[in-house]
Amino acid sequence: MDKDRGKILETAKKIKALAERGIGGEMGNAKVMLAEYMKKHNISESELEDFKGTVNYATLTDEQFMAEIIKDGFPLVLKYLLSRYSENEEHKAEARKSFGDFAKNILNAMAERSEKLKNKHK
Repeated sequence: MDKDRGKILETAKKIKALAERGIGGEMGNAKVMLAEYMKKHNISESELEDFKGTVNYATLTDEQFMAEIIKDGFPLVLKYLLSRYSENEEHKAEARKSFGDFAKNILNAMAERSEKLKNKHK
């Protein structure tokens, strides 16, 4: 998933939270706004439910960082490994892309964390 789509989905999640927990007229307005936003950005209910948000790995403690890698990465690794036995080429390609995107994000986060540590200890 690209960054722009992630931002769109994060905004939709925030509007949905307001639609579910808002006070008085906020709820009704947020429900209308959410429906319009989802239509405008072609967001399905399942896509919104499946979206877990983005994590800024560079700001986490080491323990949080490792927990997020395991939590986010394990399903992708499993999906990738299982896709290797699939006959469906589209399924295989999707799994490779998801796993590749995750690995790229982790490598970038590790480089950013490393740079922050270097600067901190100068």
